[in-house]
Amino acid sequence: MKRGVSPVVATVLLIAITVVLAAIIFLWAQSFLREGAQKNDRAVELSCDKIVFSAELYNDNNGVRTLGISNSGNVPIFGFEFRGARDGSITPESVQDSNGDSKLNPGESNNFVIGDYDSGLVVPVLLAEASGGNRVTYPCPDSTGKNVQLIS
Repeated sequence: MKRGVSPVVATVLLIAITVVLAAIIFLWAQSFLREGAQKNDRAVELSCDKIVFSAELYNDNNGVRTLGISNSGNVPIFGFEFRGARDGSITPESVQDSNGDSKLNPGESNNFVIGDYDSGLVVPVLLAEASGGNRVTYPCPDSTGKNVQLIS
């Protein structure tokens, strides 16, 4: 006489397998879904394309490496990331002035002291509103950044 798994045990196993598979698929799919952040009533990604700024890297009167940035567009920029090149490696660094601020409103300019870099990439960071009213920072894609070289 052959014995099999009882119908109750088989049903419990099928339900458990289904729940585990659903959890795995949910976690996998979650990596494709981003929380929709808004800037000026549009997706923050679209605001990055509207940013207009200039940046230059120079030594100030005291020989300190300084990054001068001007926001000539209509989008307020919350901050900047600087990816400095030194000795063949890239080092990310947040950009802040002496007051710990890095925000530039339209028409504003500021100078930021940075490390001993000869070149780098300046990438704008926006402040957006996520669902639920939470504010989140959003670094724009590298394609919106500006490459800077030390001005001699």
